[in-house]
Amino acid sequence: MIKLRHLFEQQQDDIHTIVVGGIAPATAEWMKEQWEPLQLLKGVTFINHDDKSKFNELLQNNNITHIMGFSAGAKLIWPHINNSNFEVIGLIDPSTKKIYESLPTNVRMISRWNNWGGYPSIRNKLKAMEESGVSKRVEKKHLEMPNRFFSQNLYL
Repeated sequence: MIKLRHLFEQQQDDIHTIVVGGIAPATAEWMKEQWEPLQLLKGVTFINHDDKSKFNELLQNNNITHIMGFSAGAKLIWPHINNSNFEVIGLIDPSTKKIYESLPTNVRMISRWNNWGGYPSIRNKLKAMEESGVSKRVEKKHLEMPNRFFSQNLYL
């Protein structure tokens, strides 16, 4: 586990972290609610999974060091997983189009393939990545995953 809390405790006004929500009810506002108990809101912005232009604008106009995506929000994150300029890349019970055999050391991924019952393609890919150890299996329901990810990866 990596210790990130120090960054957020600095309470920087500059945006350094982008958190991307999934499909309703897991909107940007809902993701912010999952983050709020950490009391580390400065420097963090929350966007919806379908706002690719805002995501790209944030990446271009800020010194972003952390990107995280939940569920469908991971679609904006996957293209950046090999970017070593990010300190942390988070994938939280993510949708995925392929099976990854490995991920860079700055990528943290948790999932539970059983959460994807209605999406057999995603379910099977996540199952393979959990079984190979690429993704850490977490015994939480889908909407419980962001809170678990944030609390564990910020080392609370």
